[in-house]
Amino acid sequence: MCHPRRSLAAPSLCGVFPAGQHPSLPSNPQYTRVHSRTGLTPTERYQRGAHLVKALDPHLDLDQLFYHQLTRTVRRDGTVRLDNPLYEVDLSLRTLSVQLRLDPFQLDRIEVSYRGTAFGLAKPVNAPRHSPIQGGDADAKRA
Repeated sequence: MCHPRRSLAAPSLCGVFPAGQHPSLPSNPQYTRVHSRTGLTPTERYQRGAHLVKALDPHLDLDQLFYHQLTRTVRRDGTVRLDNPLYEVDLSLRTLSVQLRLDPFQLDRIEVSYRGTAFGLAKPVNAPRHSPIQGGDADAKRA
């Protein structure tokens, strides 16, 4: 027989239980005992609030629900700094405070918005394009 908690995490490890005999079902004594403070069994308590539980849209991208939102001021050259790297944003946002939505563990998609209006994705800066020396061959100008 499986450990009740393990059966919830990995049901495939437990095999098949007869109807009503699975350890996580309300027939388990743990769910039929009246709690001393609430005066209800856990099953009764759950059923009281079950109407408040809302189902999520199955097409919803759950990762985006956990994105971080940061506020940054766009520099005059149309870039924002996120930690150390620079990212390009729409030039019409220069000198404005924008909101960046991102997955902090994957910086490949950074959404930019200003006052609730989306302005596309921030792109990693191409370093030579934003170097202090503009145009022409940079090595020839340094010499």
